Amino acid sequence: MGPLVMTGLATFGAAVGVGLLLSGTYPTTEPIDRPPPTGRGLAIVMMAFSMGIGTLGAVVGLLAAMTDGDVGGTAWILAAGPAAAGAIVGIAIIVRNQPTANAQLVPIAMSFTIGMGFLGALVAMLALTFADVGAKHPINGPFELLGLVSLASAIGIGLTGAGAVRSMNGADVASARTISSRQIMRGALFQAAGVAASAVAIVIVMLS
Repeated sequence: MGPLVMTGLATFGAAVGVGLLLSGTYPTTEPIDRPPPTGRGLAIVMMAFSMGIGTLGAVVGLLAAMTDGDVGGTAWILAAGPAAAGAIVGIAIIVRNQPTANAQLVPIAMSFTIGMGFLGALVAMLALTFADVGAKHPINGPFELLGLVSLASAIGIGLTGAGAVRSMNGADVASARTISSRQIMRGALFQAAGVAASAVAIVIVMLS
């Protein structure tokens, strides 16, 4: 059941991370590609980083189910439950901050957050489908720990990204570019940790 736990934790973190990123945006009518920088571009990039971690976490659970792995009769709940909870938390954050957020990013963030919930549910459904097909073998590994790394990485992107986007409000072009560059580096480090966790998990699944 470990791989599905990782799926649930990763998608939970990604959904919440996207909601946190939306909370750091602010209303503006400036085009995304013109000065002064509005932070919309940075928010979208960070959302993509967070979504990538969640998607890779889902791949882990999907591979485990499709390689005749023993994921347990009720283990699907461990993928669908956290994913749904993450989507609910993410939506709640978006709704709460919608009046002060960038209106153009609200539907994007909402669709990303809901998408993570559906992705976890999809993995759970496929795990149920494949549970009755073929021989099963146990898949053992530190999936819970790797899932926590993915969750922390996605939420770390959300928290630091929201702060960076918020600090760009009223900043001049040079300052905004510096803020953006620094956050992209931070986000890349968080994403590297999340990707590495999924890579290790995928190797464990394939070698089991």
